[in-house]
Amino acid sequence: MASHGVPEPGSEASTLRHLSPDELEYLAGDEMVEVVPSESHKRLHFRGTYGPFVAGSRTAVPLWLAIMLKRRNKASIACPPWMTAESLERVLAAERREETFAELPFHYLEISSLLLSVAADDMGQQVDRMRVLLEDIENVRQGKMYKGMGDAAQRADGAIKVNRIGAMELLPVRTFFSAALSSMYDISGAKGRAEVARLQRVSAPDAMGGAAPKAGGGGGQYQGDLAAAPPPQQQSRLRRFR
Repeated sequence: MASHGVPEPGSEASTLRHLSPDELEYLAGDEMVEVVPSESHKRLHFRGTYGPFVAGSRTAVPLWLAIMLKRRNKASIACPPWMTAESLERVLAAERREETFAELPFHYLEISSLLLSVAADDMGQQVDRMRVLLEDIENVRQGKMYKGMGDAAQRADGAIKVNRIGAMELLPVRTFFSAALSSMYDISGAKGRAEVARLQRVSAPDAMGGAAPKAGGGGGQYQGDLAAAPPPQQQSRLRRFR
């Protein structure tokens, strides 16, 4: 599992930091779900090719098309396997048991919100249970994110594991997340530079045979070389704090 700090400019995570909930919901519309058409129809050619549609048989379409067909009473929407009450109960148990995040679709909050809003009658008899489980899962995962940020503040590398975090989950903490990490790295960098300077002061007398360099002596040249090229051990420490 990879560790990430501040997202790289131009990366997907960096781009998502600037999106609103409505924009994330729009992006989630491209996720594939299955519909059960109420009547047969030939292939549809609109922002892609979908179908053919056979009455009573499941067909995979983007979420935006599934919602359109549902609203026009042309199809029902099949509950995604990960969204059943049984699956969500397993996810919630794993979230509470493990420090890492359970695997869910990147837009799971947006997808579940749209489906429960538009097609709750298609989601089975445990819709209310599904709503509770989704809310519990979101709360547990959010707690893990905040805990991860607190733990990162105690480590020199300041790395936070963000694998499997959903797009919508990042929104409530994105501003604080970015500002806190930037401040933490600034502080860590300052501490690192201070530590390198301290080591240079301590090691300089040893390099001169146990005596501190005197004004006008050869120590001035050594100190210049030391500042320009720290010993390998100190270089390694310096890189770690960058």
